[in-house]
Amino acid sequence: MTIVFQLVFNKLGKMSTDGIHPFLFYYGNSTVWTFFSGIFGTASGVFMSGRGLMAKVYFPRIIPVFSSVMMNGVKFSIQMLFLVGLFIYFAFSGGGNNPSPWCFGILLSILQVVIVALGLGLLFACLTLRYRDLNSLSAVIVQGMMYLSPVIFPFASIPSQYQFLAAFNPLSSAMESFRFFLFGQGTVSVELLVIGWSVSLSLFFVGLVSFNLTQRKFIDIV
Repeated sequence: MTIVFQLVFNKLGKMSTDGIHPFLFYYGNSTVWTFFSGIFGTASGVFMSGRGLMAKVYFPRIIPVFSSVMMNGVKFSIQMLFLVGLFIYFAFSGGGNNPSPWCFGILLSILQVVIVALGLGLLFACLTLRYRDLNSLSAVIVQGMMYLSPVIFPFASIPSQYQFLAAFNPLSSAMESFRFFLFGQGTVSVELLVIGWSVSLSLFFVGLVSFNLTQRKFIDIV
């Protein structure tokens, strides 16, 4: 995916990577996005994939959702180790970026990604339980969100008149702060962070409340 993105969007499309080496830019973004889509996929399908077991045995329905965070967290950690290797390689070749002194701040960005993925996933799980046909749209939704979020492009490339509107996509602040903390490059402002975190926490709260209300009626709906 990293190679395809670099060829299509950077080489052919001449899309900016905000001063970050294109391979590092797309690899880091793809790693975060894979983490997000993994959590969202499990959370959004938790009712449908586990309805056989859930109809027979009672247990907190939220457990599979949070376990997916840990499983995807392990995969994410392995991919980040490869990113460290890329940093070392480009450091010796002289063509890459040095990691930012604030690189450990990416933990806050990853936390925001988890919150957004869980919030959206839980909301979608409630919808797919009632409207089964929506379950097949989850992959399309994830793909669409990727192209609407600063994954293949930096936030700075968005026209200034639309940046305030784009800030309401919580993944904008998550992705941009991730790159800022990791590479020291990114368009991060107080306004972007406040709006992004406010929307993220709101999504998580609404998703969690909706999930708890829906799971009480799970047997009746199934």
